[in-house]
Amino acid sequence: MKKYLLLIAGLLLGISSVLADVTFTVNVPAGTKQCYVVGGLPELSSWAVGAAVEMSRVAGKDQFTVTVAGISAADVSASEGYKYVCGPDWKYVEKTASGSEVTNRTTIGNPDVVASWAAVYENVGITENWTIAGKQYPVQILLPSNYDNTKQYNVTYMFGRHQRYRDAGSDTEMGDRILYSDSWGVAESVKELEVEGIEVGIVAVIYAQLPEFTPWENEEFAGTGKADEFLQGFMNDFKPAFEKKYAVRLGKEACTIMGADVAGLFAFYAAMKHFEEFGKCAMFSPAFWYNKYEMRGFIENERLTPTDTRFAFVQTSADTEWTTDEIEYYSLWLYNEGYLVSHWEIDGAHDDRTWGKAFKNVLSEEPVYSS
Repeated sequence: MKKYLLLIAGLLLGISSVLADVTFTVNVPAGTKQCYVVGGLPELSSWAVGAAVEMSRVAGKDQFTVTVAGISAADVSASEGYKYVCGPDWKYVEKTASGSEVTNRTTIGNPDVVASWAAVYENVGITENWTIAGKQYPVQILLPSNYDNTKQYNVTYMFGRHQRYRDAGSDTEMGDRILYSDSWGVAESVKELEVEGIEVGIVAVIYAQLPEFTPWENEEFAGTGKADEFLQGFMNDFKPAFEKKYAVRLGKEACTIMGADVAGLFAFYAAMKHFEEFGKCAMFSPAFWYNKYEMRGFIENERLTPTDTRFAFVQTSADTEWTTDEIEYYSLWLYNEGYLVSHWEIDGAHDDRTWGKAFKNVLSEEPVYSS
């Protein structure tokens, strides 16, 4: 009889373990927007930080909570432990108040407390993958704070390099992080413009590489000269589908195209080929030199008719002569041909942060030519 009682007790203990769950509650630093728990147990993603368990904010508090089924506090204590992160990467892991590493937690607090983060994650906009000319590209979308899909909004199509100009990393990272404060800071600029009563509308950032942004082959750079194919895919496939999915106001006066460096070259080329689609074209330190003579021949041979499309050029104090000379050439050519042109020079490096400083001016000011 004693043996059977022990067996039953063991079964009940096993059942209770299977049916157990555990609640994680943590107080976090002010300003934390998301929080996740990650640990050694499979239910805590087996330390796969990109698949960490998302927590829910406790209303009105700097506190997050989540209940994880199938494990107990004893299971957690017997495991490799757990940590908190505020974003989908270890660079957003919790730290001590002095910024030191936090050892793996094994005892669940009531609540736990995170003293600081290695960095605070900004979940800005929407990131989607779109097919353009048969290839997938990452697209970041920033919607107005008052977005209502029953209304219609202006749209700005920005093109960015998939690898950053500043502190370039691997080809797998997003690129200029155009929306984020550590790069262009476009999201913050859009907020400021909204407060000033200036409607920016929807911002769509399409990330690609050098081949897609160069209209003609440059023998010094392998694979260049694919812009026509990319542009056709953008105009025929992406743009109509995007404007159907999101509440975009139709008409060229509501549409801006822009880019920096070689993406600025592409923006100019796209605007010159499709005047009917873009009301404004903005270029930040455009790299015309990739296709210097081909582009000059293009605008001269196409016998283009001036329209009300506006062109804005931004150059930095660090831009080389082979960048600034071309900006001056195209500014003067457009102005002499009767186009509306603006031309700014700002102090700073040839990089994303400097270009971001001019973003607000480009979208909010009327174009006035200056030499």
